[in-house]
Amino acid sequence: MKLEGKTRIYERGFKLAKWIIQGYNPDIVIGNNKMVAILFDMNQLWEEYILIQLQKSSRRFNARIQGQDTKRFWGGRSLRPDIHIQSSRMENFIIDTKWKKYSGNPSTSDLRQMFTYNKFWNVKKSFLLYPTASIDQPKRDVKPFHTPQENLSCGILEVNVIAENQLNQQIGEQIFASIIE
Repeated sequence: MKLEGKTRIYERGFKLAKWIIQGYNPDIVIGNNKMVAILFDMNQLWEEYILIQLQKSSRRFNARIQGQDTKRFWGGRSLRPDIHIQSSRMENFIIDTKWKKYSGNPSTSDLRQMFTYNKFWNVKKSFLLYPTASIDQPKRDVKPFHTPQENLSCGILEVNVIAENQLNQQIGEQIFASIIE
């Protein structure tokens, strides 16, 4: 069907109807069902949820949590990690949230992005943070970047979004505990 003029306003509704007919449905639980986040930008929602949960837990760790910290890097372009953690009691960190199932191997472009964040924010360690519903405690895997005379690394952190059939209220504390190991 071709939508023109007055019918163009129905385009989004037709797309949603098509997804529903094809069996896609909005869901926050990881499973074998096809899923489309129809109502929300899940990347943005995940990032904001983690930011707020870390801010709630930051006092205990004497940390300053900043979302979308921006630095210019080339011409009019800038870099903007999702979360920058600064503290006088521990190392500083960069966290980039990813609303996708971790496949066991991060993409090269994600790793390049994290390496650049490490350099521009002068942090030794950065983390790619993925949601999961299959583990109770956060899963952490840190590997060094192969850089001469620099001790830079990127970690993969998987955290459970759901605890006791509701949103995980301890997720901020769990992330802090995992990154300062």
